[in-house]
Amino acid sequence: MKICVVDGSSFLYRAFYALKPLTSPDGKQIQAVFGFFKMLKKLLDTIKPEGVLIAWDSPGKTARHEIYIEYKATRLVAPTELSEQKKIIQDILQNMGIFQLAQSGIEADDLIASVVNQFKEKNSLIIVSTDKDLAQLLSETVTVYDPFKDEMITRESFEEKRGFSVDRLPLYHSLLGDASDNIPGVKGVGQKTATEIVKKFKDLTELYDNLDKIDSERVRRLLVESKDKAYLSYQLFLLRENKLDINESQLKILEDIWSRSYSFFAELGFKSLLPSGYAIPGNTYPLVTELGYLFKSITNELELENFLKIVEEKRRLAVDTETTGLDGHQEELVGISFCASEGSAYYLPLDKHSNISKECLNKLLVPIFTDKTVSKYLHNAKFDLIVLRKAGFELDGIAADTMIAANLLKISQQKRGLKDLSETYLNERMQTFKEVVLDNKLKTFAEVGLEKATAYAASDAHQTFRLVSILHQALKDSDLWDIYINLELPLVKVLFEMEWQGIILNQKVLQEAEKDLDIELKNTFDLFVALSGVDEKFNINSPKQVAELLFEKLGLESQGKTKKSGQFSTSEESLSKLAEMHPVPKLIVKYRELFKLKSVYIQGLQKEVKYTGAIHTTYNQIAVATGRLSSQEPNLQNIPSPTTKYGTVIRQAFKPRTGKVFIAADYSQIELRVLAYLSKDPVLVKAFKEEKDIHLETAARLFNTDLASVSSGQRQIGKRINFSILYGLTAYGLSKDLDIPVKEAATYIDTYFSQYPAVKDWMEEVVEKTKQLGFVETVRGRKRYFPDILERNRNLFEVAKRGAINTVAQGTAAEIVKMGMINLANVIREKNIDASILLQIHDELLVEVAEGQAQEMQDVIKDVLE
Repeated sequence: MKICVVDGSSFLYRAFYALKPLTSPDGKQIQAVFGFFKMLKKLLDTIKPEGVLIAWDSPGKTARHEIYIEYKATRLVAPTELSEQKKIIQDILQNMGIFQLAQSGIEADDLIASVVNQFKEKNSLIIVSTDKDLAQLLSETVTVYDPFKDEMITRESFEEKRGFSVDRLPLYHSLLGDASDNIPGVKGVGQKTATEIVKKFKDLTELYDNLDKIDSERVRRLLVESKDKAYLSYQLFLLRENKLDINESQLKILEDIWSRSYSFFAELGFKSLLPSGYAIPGNTYPLVTELGYLFKSITNELELENFLKIVEEKRRLAVDTETTGLDGHQEELVGISFCASEGSAYYLPLDKHSNISKECLNKLLVPIFTDKTVSKYLHNAKFDLIVLRKAGFELDGIAADTMIAANLLKISQQKRGLKDLSETYLNERMQTFKEVVLDNKLKTFAEVGLEKATAYAASDAHQTFRLVSILHQALKDSDLWDIYINLELPLVKVLFEMEWQGIILNQKVLQEAEKDLDIELKNTFDLFVALSGVDEKFNINSPKQVAELLFEKLGLESQGKTKKSGQFSTSEESLSKLAEMHPVPKLIVKYRELFKLKSVYIQGLQKEVKYTGAIHTTYNQIAVATGRLSSQEPNLQNIPSPTTKYGTVIRQAFKPRTGKVFIAADYSQIELRVLAYLSKDPVLVKAFKEEKDIHLETAARLFNTDLASVSSGQRQIGKRINFSILYGLTAYGLSKDLDIPVKEAATYIDTYFSQYPAVKDWMEEVVEKTKQLGFVETVRGRKRYFPDILERNRNLFEVAKRGAINTVAQGTAAEIVKMGMINLANVIREKNIDASILLQIHDELLVEVAEGQAQEMQDVIKDVLE
């Protein structure tokens, strides 16, 4: 019988920490449950075993703790959410009839060893784990499968790859130790030295009896100094067998194993683990259009008048638009849906199905649309505002945006689309665009029949209306109401106006730049061909061709391999290192940079010009976890630096409208000022209050010199370290950033913290608070969750730590900029200044203003933003 013996903890921890938080319909955290069964299903489908056993670690001390009290002492305590999800997993496994094994005081590794030794003579066993200790068990009938690398390890493949037999593995690990389990090993002995030793000696006794056969005096000394630790580590790595009271029949997989789990998966919302068409009464979401709600079309003046009387009475209105596409600036408005009370919603077509004139629509709709005392509820309001204005309608009194509200409440991977929110909060499924349009082989929503269009569109407004009260109460319960109602919601209208206005692009400037760029591209490629010896058909943008040229033909030393393909890397970082050694990779880097400038900016920006003659970027309030705004289609926050030749040209292509000028307003080092405010570091605060050059101040302290003696290079290092510290960069990261040794980078960091000790204290306080709460908060109260802050894996922990620190500082800075944008827009309107905010580039605003009001606007900007 083929039996899979699965290390349950390996699957559990991988699922919990590799996936972002995921919640069930009733709000439980379940990412580990989902990941566990996703991996288990793939395993059983791939291996197709006849039997399976899941071995679990049990809480508490083990025999190894009696040998070494510090065993696993460095491991962080598993978070409560993980333990809760483990219980759910075990319950489902039990219901599926999968045999689970756990014994108090015995580790899963030892249980696996016991199972293997009991069943290996008559069965084929596959150990499923990433634990390196378990390779000790390899034999003719036992293999180890690493599901994350999809690698099957046999005794033969192990010995061929490692160069020594599996029975010498305890010796190998006794020399290396294991930091994750706090097993000491022999300090100073690495993998290469350990392998050389294991090839010569079968165990520790033979090694220490023949130390004179070790050629290196240094290694002999290390072995002598750590002899006790080596023997201790040897004992800790050895697997221990225990007598088990189980038989083969208990491990057999039942025929209906998966169908036994479907009710659990449906309840938890694991649609991808359920078979197509699977349904359980009471556990699947009913379709909104089949629940008896009144969804009706409005096709004449009387019907519209009657509905608007309801709105006048209720003083609230959910609004949603249907269009011919997703670009609000280019597409046409097909219809508008409304909901003023739960249970009924209406669709107003604006095409052939309507008998209402444009004049009548204006007469009836405009008073309601512009009445600020009628609360308007929308989902992704900014899009609808653009579409409505393009059709000649203004909408005031925005009191809710369910997309923005859901984003503030987000603690998991839960999507924020209206249809997702309907399932999450209302347990009702909505028809998708695909079902209504694409599946019926229609091109746009304008081709949908009136009855189907009404059902689809009216349900959008209806579900938006119902979600508002639920989400608003959740915001209040989560102390997020202030940031929603006073910051994020008012910002929607500001961003809408910015997107609507757009920025004019002088395409002739870019067309002239493209001619120069083409010449430079050709000259670069010609020189590349001459120096490399390739023909003119060579594709310089092909990683494969570039790798063959650099590492096979030219014989350059690879700077690493890609994680995905395992091929030699031709990334920008790798090529930049090679460029220091050879002219060819330097030319490749230059060519790629020029090619990107041409395709993404010179040509790409021209393609984004709309019928208005302007570029209308889209600002996204929900894309960046820290709360920063992002810009897309195109990304105008990522225009090349003006310090470069083409960066200057590209920026010169943006021009103000006739009779107007640009004013750029840039906050000075806002995130560092926020850091000073949050940490209350006296040195940092004093430097800012006295308007000193903070980078010069930091450099002077780092290099222990007076301000006048700081060189420009030293100031640059001070600047990069200031921002590196803020982003939680490690010594290794800083060493790569500055191209200096890790030890030197570590010294810089230590020196920085000795000069600004309150900064370090604040950072440690943020991390500790995050461990306690599971999330961090900005000054205005935005929350961001970091489950990995309790991770045992050091790399994942460091990422969470950096994210937590940065979120508080960057998120608070983003809030200050948003407050400034809202206040500035209000003052422009109140003072009736002929000006518009056009762009936001993180801590910089670009304002367009009439020439005659430029000085007034400049004073207003400074006053309001400060």
